[in-house]
Amino acid sequence: MRRVRAVMLACIITATLTCGESDPPTSTESGPGWISLELTTQTTDAGGLLMTIRGKVDSIRSTSHDTFAKQVGPLTKVVVAGNLTSGIIAEIFVPDANLAVASYTASVDQAAARTLDQRDPADFEVAVGGQ
Repeated sequence: MRRVRAVMLACIITATLTCGESDPPTSTESGPGWISLELTTQTTDAGGLLMTIRGKVDSIRSTSHDTFAKQVGPLTKVVVAGNLTSGIIAEIFVPDANLAVASYTASVDQAAARTLDQRDPADFEVAVGGQ
C-alpha cells in the first residue's frame, strides 16, 4: 500500500512540475487556470474520497492531500486521500477556468474513513470553484 501511494505521489509530483504553475484568470478573461474543489462534511474521520467531475481536467494538485485524476471520456475520476475536513481539499487545472466554475460539477461516488471503513457518500459534498 505504501509503495503504491509513493508511486502515485511521484507521478503526481512529476505531472505537476511539468505542467508549470499558472494563476487563475480574472473574471474578465478566459483561458486555462486552477480552480478549487471545496469539501463540505460533518464527518470527522474522513480519509479518502472517490469523486466524479463532469468536465475535462488537465491535472490536480493539493498541498495537504494525496491526489490522483484520470480522464474517462467527458468525466474525470478523482481520488483525494488524507485527513479530509471541510474546506478546499484540492485544485484542478482546466482549459477554461471561467467556464469551469459555471459548468463543472463534482459528485462523491465513494468515501472511506482513515481506518478504511466505508462512509456514506451522501455525507460529503464537493463544490467546484467554491460554488
